[in-house]
Amino acid sequence: MPRSRLMHRTLLLWLVLVTHSTTAASPEETTDSCEVPAPITAPFLLSLNQIPRAEPAEDADGCSWELVRGGTPLVPELIEMTSDATITRHLVPLFGGSYAVGDIATVALMQIVEIPVLDLVMSLDPDAPTECGFCAYWDFVRADPEHRLMLRAELHGWYDEHASQLEWKPNAYRPAGGIWGMPDEPEALADGIENE
Repeated sequence: MPRSRLMHRTLLLWLVLVTHSTTAASPEETTDSCEVPAPITAPFLLSLNQIPRAEPAEDADGCSWELVRGGTPLVPELIEMTSDATITRHLVPLFGGSYAVGDIATVALMQIVEIPVLDLVMSLDPDAPTECGFCAYWDFVRADPEHRLMLRAELHGWYDEHASQLEWKPNAYRPAGGIWGMPDEPEALADGIENE
């Protein structure tokens, strides 16, 4: 799959998961910062007042920001949490239903590392309709509890294979000031791949 298409699909997945949460924190519930437990626990993710999103927001939950700022040391713990199907109070925009603890872990993970979650889902379910974009993720993880376990294994495999290659990509709009990702391909090489 051409790198630009992979990046487009990853960005689309990220936008759908992250841009909105219909449950906003009230001012008295919003914290400026908090202590992220070690290890990360389901009760901690359930207690978040806001889904960890990329853009700053007036109602941003300090705990969400602290979680994302924890960086790559938290990635293996977050991956472990992706299989938790415990339902939260946060509603999923556009697709309906509620986020599970595992979905919040997935969103936080995607704020720390540019991990191709949608491509991993598509590799597990080759019959998923490619034109629906992020609905493939929701359909997959909601169809069978075993699917979350399968995705968790794929996430671990991807991270184990690529962790040593990740590089820091500064971005002032992200909660941690950037994101860890695979090195960018040189333009000439990327153009050559797409033209094949």
